[in-house]
Amino acid sequence: MVAKFDVKQSVSFRAGTKKDHEVRAELVPLFDQDNDGKVDLAEFLSFYLNASNVFLQDAQFDQFVRASWGLY
Repeated sequence: MVAKFDVKQSVSFRAGTKKDHEVRAELVPLFDQDNDGKVDLAEFLSFYLNASNVFLQDAQFDQFVRASWGLY
């Protein structure tokens, strides 16, 4: 999962304050609800279920997900 994340979308990476491996290392704790160092499908879906509440339009959420994972 971590290898698939598009670090170019990270503000810290674009600003040059973090390297790609640093940005990727921050991903797992965001998703990993049981702190086992792994992200299973339920945790992945739960993260995006919660994240979707931030967006007023489905198209904005779709764009966010696609940009995050390089799915243009």
